[in-house]
Amino acid sequence: MGKNHDWGTPHQTDSSKYLETMRGIYVPAVNEPEPWKAVRWGSEELQVKRLMVLHDIIEREHEVLDVGCGQGAFADYLDFLQPYLGIDIIEEHIVVAERERGGYPNTFQCHDLRDGPRSADAVVASGLFSVSNDEIFWSMLDAMWGSARKVMAFNCKSSWAPKELEGISVGGDIGYFRDPVDTLALCRERYSSNIVLRHDYLDHDFTIAVYK
Repeated sequence: MGKNHDWGTPHQTDSSKYLETMRGIYVPAVNEPEPWKAVRWGSEELQVKRLMVLHDIIEREHEVLDVGCGQGAFADYLDFLQPYLGIDIIEEHIVVAERERGGYPNTFQCHDLRDGPRSADAVVASGLFSVSNDEIFWSMLDAMWGSARKVMAFNCKSSWAPKELEGISVGGDIGYFRDPVDTLALCRERYSSNIVLRHDYLDHDFTIAVYK
């Protein structure tokens, strides 16, 4: 692995144009036959690695809320028939999710969690912050924490990514990223000291789980 690269300041998406920006990136890919392409991941391998880290946080009895679920791929990784609700602000993704994965125990809704809570034992988000800014990041985490009964977990692009690493852009933009340790410390202060950071599965991505 090469030396870590100083990416400078992360791209801060305009909050007033957040939905417009998201639709511009994701809607053109919504009908891609490969699920990872439909949600703009760099490859199937990257998607699997991220989702498996979240999978390892989920317990058998957990009711799951997947925030920014895309087309609901995370539902395929759950080992047990626990209730799963996937929400996303891209209506076209929800249509595909309902068609491909709808039916017990999976439910899908077009919804922004900041507009109202959806209670669950485990509230997770994968790729939700690829396009974001600091305000959206923290307001969304606040909403996730308010909805979680037991654990909140999310991943984010890492500022520790080496410069030569490929496949980290979203829609042609370097997008939003954060320092993992700074984010851990802020989450510990803001939410709970019962917290775990993982940065062992990809050089350019980290996952944080915060437990109640």
